[in-house]
Amino acid sequence: MISGMSTTTLGEPDLDQLRRTVTGPVFLPGDDGYDEERAGFNLAVQQEPAVIVGAVTAEDVAAAVRFAADRRMPISVHATGHGGAGHRGEDAMMISTRRYWLRMRLSISSRAPASL
Repeated sequence: MISGMSTTTLGEPDLDQLRRTVTGPVFLPGDDGYDEERAGFNLAVQQEPAVIVGAVTAEDVAAAVRFAADRRMPISVHATGHGGAGHRGEDAMMISTRRYWLRMRLSISSRAPASL
């Protein structure tokens, strides 16, 4: 169970619902991959969100935002890991869009002419 400064506590039913709703991984503190997912290049900012959604699609982002909004959880977006402006605290959801952007970049590069 996760609790923090938000107005709600996340239990296993909430987390199971989130995992069923998104195609990407969902990480909690202590999970394998949690530290790698939250790590950024800016070492001055250490974010430790209550839950991280590794968004793979735009639908994952939308579902994660709806989930957090329904529970009045603060949200931070972790796009490339360079900045710290999105830090929202330990009761927050972090939406990591690295997988989404990597997928988009690979999709675009596969369409590029061979001469580039």
